Parts: sequence; C-alpha cells; structure tokens
Amino acid sequence: MLATRYSLVASLLMMTSLSVACGNSDNALNTRKGERVLVSWLDKQDMHPEKVTCPEDIKMVVGTVFTCQATIANANSMVLDIEISTVSKTGDVRYKHLSEKLVSKQIERSLRGEFKDQQGAEFSIDCGLRVRPLVPGNTFNCQASDSESDTVHAIEVTMLSEAPFWSAKLTLP
Repeated sequence: MLATRYSLVASLLMMTSLSVACGNSDNALNTRKGERVLVSWLDKQDMHPEKVTCPEDIKMVVGTVFTCQATIANANSMVLDIEISTVSKTGDVRYKHLSEKLVSKQIERSLRGEFKDQQGAEFSIDCGLRVRPLVPGNTFNCQASDSESDTVHAIEVTMLSEAPFWSAKLTLP
C-alpha cells in the first residue's frame, strides 16, 4: 500500500484557526476543508475524484485515525478508502490508500515509452477507465494507435500481485 506523508501544516493550521474563529472550542478539524485538500492530493496522483466524504467531528489529537471515501471519476463509481492519521499537534497528517488500485495514466505512460523504444514511433495509448481495483489475475484491454497510420493495436493487460502490478501483451492484427 502506498503510504505518503504530506506536511499540510499550513492547510490544517488554517482549518484549525477557521474552526476556532467559527466558535469551535473543542479543537475539531474542519473536515469539509480537509476534503478539498484530499481532492488536490488525489488529483496529483491522476485519480480525479467526483466526491470526497470524511466523517465530521474529528478531534485534532495526535494518533487520531479516521477514514474518508473518494468516488473516482471515470472509474465506474469506484470508491477508494483513504486513512487519515494525525501525526502532530500542529495538524500534520499522513494519508494512506487502503484500496489497492491501478491508475491507467501510469500504465499508458509506460506502454507509450515501450512502444517508442521498440517501434521507433509515437503511439497514443488508451486504457479506458482511469482507475481500477487491483485484482491479481484480472485482465483489461488498452488500445495503441500509431500516429502515422490508422492502425490500432490491442494490448491485453494482466493485473499482478507484485510490483509493477501489471504486465502487458500486444496482440498484432
């Protein structure tokens, strides 16, 4: 699982001061603002959420752990669970994906490089859904289009249980 620590001191300090300014004296996180921060974090990973929801009334206490859900756009309404842990009194948090997934943009980028190395030409790669649940043994198809002709190649991608978590097989016409 990908565990990434982001220092969001400024954002979370703004959340805290906003909560205090709004009369919240129990040191609760402003989870609505935190949801917007999560949208940005997911966007940077090429997982564009349609919606992010976090529980309300979360205390800003070191060691507090809670889970938010993100519904990913162009992924058949796939919902990712994201664990949030507070790691400091100033609002530093650690995000951790609890859902195993494959991101199409990363696969497409890798396949484009392989095609260029092998064929010496630029190809457009489209793997359809932008994010998929990682289920080892499952397969899906991508298409490679040659920029100089109308030829479309089918690529079968198989999900694996170990890094890089996928393998590809080109089907020639």
